[in-house]
Amino acid sequence: MSDLSRERDATAATIAQSLVDFMPNPDWDNLLALVNRQVQALEELSDSGHKTQVFELLQGIDAIHREALRRLVRLFKKGVLEQVVTDPAIHTLMDLYDLLPADAADAAEVAEVAEAAEAATKPKPRFPTIPIKAVPG
Repeated sequence: MSDLSRERDATAATIAQSLVDFMPNPDWDNLLALVNRQVQALEELSDSGHKTQVFELLQGIDAIHREALRRLVRLFKKGVLEQVVTDPAIHTLMDLYDLLPADAADAAEVAEVAEAAEAATKPKPRFPTIPIKAVPG
């Protein structure tokens, strides 16, 4: 069993145990790091046919999530998005789908509140956007 498989299994066990409540921020950070490493491993696949299929699948999943989240955000009352993106997991999700508030003042306020929320836990590295794009073989 590879290190990545063991890490995935350990993360899945942690997630299963935490479904009763929200995942603690350190577990969230570990999950993001794991997924990032998994995407990087997929980028290193040598079989271009499989690699293309995998990334086309990820693009489809991305499109489904992007459309659903845009519809959901459109239903929010004024000020709701600014409130919910103070949570690190929600902030990451909205950032991945380019749904953070566009207004500069709102964005600055959201960033300030998010930074304060992060400082209340422990400092964490920023998670880069997951590069979900088909790679030509």
